[in-house]
Amino acid sequence: MPARRDVDPLLDLPEFAAWLLIVQNHDGRIFYRVLGSSMEESNGPRTGTYLDDVRAPPFRDYLRAMYALSAAKRACVFARNNFHHDGDKRALTSRIVAPLSSDGETVDMFLGLQISHDLAGAPLPPAWDRVPKFREDLPNDLAWRDPATGEWHAVDWRDWA
Repeated sequence: MPARRDVDPLLDLPEFAAWLLIVQNHDGRIFYRVLGSSMEESNGPRTGTYLDDVRAPPFRDYLRAMYALSAAKRACVFARNNFHHDGDKRALTSRIVAPLSSDGETVDMFLGLQISHDLAGAPLPPAWDRVPKFREDLPNDLAWRDPATGEWHAVDWRDWA
């Protein structure tokens, strides 16, 4: 498993820097260490805060489940959910989270990418055709990628909350 020192988001992923986040796992509490400028703009100031302090249930529990699944499986997790904001606006948010370890064993950080897309009739980016397909009855699904096989496995987030 890679360590934080193995990844330089500004050099390795410069085109995504505005949407990247680095979070720390403090005994199961998620601490927002760094959020890209677009993340801060769309979500409000989060750098230096705990997830528990800035999100309310059930969305907080959904995000906790995403990180818990990534840590337990020691694997990348993909998440997608619809939400309403600013009155009538609807958005589709896609996230991918990768576990990081400073000692090679314990998941103590995550590198994430989050992109929201306004659903006011605009077409989805073509690359989204390649993401895992989720069950329609679970609007806030998560999927994890098996490092050994490369296969994606969809799960109900409530099993990890």
